[in-house]
Amino acid sequence: DIWLTLPYDVPCKSVFQDGWPRADSPPHQAEAWAKILLLRDDVNKAMELARAQKTIGASLDSRVRIHTEDAELVALLRSLMGDSELKAAPEKSNSVDDLRFVLIASQVELAESAEAAFEGCDGTTVAAADGLSGCSVGVSKAAGAKCERCWMYCSSVDSVEALPGICPRCAEVVARK
Repeated sequence: DIWLTLPYDVPCKSVFQDGWPRADSPPHQAEAWAKILLLRDDVNKAMELARAQKTIGASLDSRVRIHTEDAELVALLRSLMGDSELKAAPEKSNSVDDLRFVLIASQVELAESAEAAFEGCDGTTVAAADGLSGCSVGVSKAAGAKCERCWMYCSSVDSVEALPGICPRCAEVVARK
């Protein structure tokens, strides 16, 4: 047993008596993520409508607009909003808990009204009264070009001359190889 031969003093006789390590991580926000999952269901419903109308093919082809009257949910959604472009070093997010990654969409916007959320969506919408989350959701075709590596749409594709066809975020990863 390696525990008995460690070259330093140990706090107990067995690894099983030592307990679990303590992590300083934020507490899980079960209620907040339950709301996000309900929103994701509504977004998926709107995406299916967009697929049926041939507006989008894959979910990453989409731009999602969301409106809600719930101030607490608006604050939560704002906290998960990343940069509008796929920047190599994200400025507004940790690059993981980004709403567009949770919803599997290239672009996510928060709209000031339900009408603004539905603008340009041609019926590929889910009204707040018809959804599970209480949000109005509209889906349209994403703006910009598709990154050949991550398949997300953004206007900064081709901005790195040495690596054409990919976004700055992917260019940084490819350059590290």
